[in-house]
Amino acid sequence: MIEDFLDELNISLRGSRSSSGSYVIDIADSEEFAKIFSLLDKSDLVEEDGDQNIVTFHNTSQLFRGDDYDIVLLGDLDEDHYKMVISEVRGWFERYNYRCREIIC
Repeated sequence: MIEDFLDELNISLRGSRSSSGSYVIDIADSEEFAKIFSLLDKSDLVEEDGDQNIVTFHNTSQLFRGDDYDIVLLGDLDEDHYKMVISEVRGWFERYNYRCREIIC
């Protein structure tokens, strides 16, 4: 379960399922966001996918991949809004099709 995975990452925050099936956690502020990033960066359970990351002066989107779950840290730096989105890992074909639908739609 996602909660068990979060416990293994030493992340105590909890969230809820979105309509798309992802697990979404609201992050209180930039300090909490930095703590979570640090925990993910140091963990052996996930690996940062730098090719998929986007970091600007206004927004950030950072992807961490694990065996069972992918985690995206999202930040709107101007509005001070932060989220962590956790999705179950799909096979390469499902990931490719999902990404294509995401771009085309």
